[in-house]
Amino acid sequence: MNEILSPLIAAPVFPASILLVLVGLWSLATVVLGLGHDYHIFSGHVDAPSGGGGGGGSLQDTASHHLTEAVGITVLSPIRWLNLNTVPFFLWTLVFASVWWIVSLTLWLVMDRPLLGDPGWMIATGLLVKNIAISLPVTKLLTQPFRNIFAGTEGLAPRSLIGEEAEIWSYDATASHGQARFKTDGAPLLLNVKTDGPTLVKGTKVWIAHYDETKRVYIVSATTTNNQPLLRE
Repeated sequence: MNEILSPLIAAPVFPASILLVLVGLWSLATVVLGLGHDYHIFSGHVDAPSGGGGGGGSLQDTASHHLTEAVGITVLSPIRWLNLNTVPFFLWTLVFASVWWIVSLTLWLVMDRPLLGDPGWMIATGLLVKNIAISLPVTKLLTQPFRNIFAGTEGLAPRSLIGEEAEIWSYDATASHGQARFKTDGAPLLLNVKTDGPTLVKGTKVWIAHYDETKRVYIVSATTTNNQPLLRE
């Protein structure tokens, strides 16, 4: 038993083993507790600060704008390269944890332990960094096929959906709650919505009229494209 566990808890492998266990528990929790996976997608959109109305503040606003763009490029470039902006975070983490663990364990058994024996913490840290550096490009390659599935949601800012058409997807939508489906080139977006008054049943075509940034809810109203708009009193 010790011979089996020893490679799993070796310093260069142990962090990958922990991450893989956490991802497994996370996945188990979604099944047992019904928590649901976190399908948040990193957006490629960066909101730049709005410019002032002229005067002394314009130079400061311009500098702030360029700083925001520079930070956005610095942060978003690796995110885009790794497919984190299009692939759901849970799916990406699952792939990365699996790849990292396999790479770490394989290299430890085949190369690192035979050559280095029991390395100190500095060498172990170097091996850890090496394993991550190998795992990230492999994760990118393995998640690349999923880009076409989820790419339609990339860079969609909430305010960009105002004026677009969606479809009520919950049993109904009222002035207090509801969900609507917005079609994209990739996976559809499921939006939290409220109506502007009447109750609309599932399947009703709606216009997205407003976005409540505080509550993160879209306000919708029935379109005129339906022959008979579906309403429930």
